[in-house]
Amino acid sequence: DQAPALLWEVERAGAPVVVRVAIDGDLAQLASDIRAVRATGPSLAALPGSSATGLGLDPDAVAAGITKVDDSHYQITRALVEQVLANPMAAMRGARVVPSYGNGQVDGMKLYAIRPGSIYALLGFKNGDTITRVNGFPIDSMDRALEIYARVRTADRLEIEVTRTGRPVALTIEVR
Repeated sequence: DQAPALLWEVERAGAPVVVRVAIDGDLAQLASDIRAVRATGPSLAALPGSSATGLGLDPDAVAAGITKVDDSHYQITRALVEQVLANPMAAMRGARVVPSYGNGQVDGMKLYAIRPGSIYALLGFKNGDTITRVNGFPIDSMDRALEIYARVRTADRLEIEVTRTGRPVALTIEVR
């Protein structure tokens, strides 16, 4: 018996590939959310938990929930982590996140179009950064990226390895 999943057909290197994303949580709530979006049209602002601006996360709450210790060390409140995990699509609007490929394999997640004041910007990420590892786990597939994302909920500390302009950079995020 497999968990319910979303299946997307995407094109990679000119060939169709099916991407499977397992769904956990309240399926009735998910169905309700989908019906709400269908009823109001495809506007991002219609997504549950989204603000009228389409950003979804209150910029003041995001800024208040993150403290910069130094250029590579940040602190984030557990409440903000929970808010982001409760509405990940809202946080995703703060940057464009795409798989990065090296030698024909996924070797991380690349960040583009990071919005000023977004959670990404406030946590020290820069446009063009490629996140390659989190707490020692390589991001070598979309499945692995989703596994790591799920682990964030209980983590007290994130050690994030990034490639920035061809050089390794380490970012530390403490959850308080």
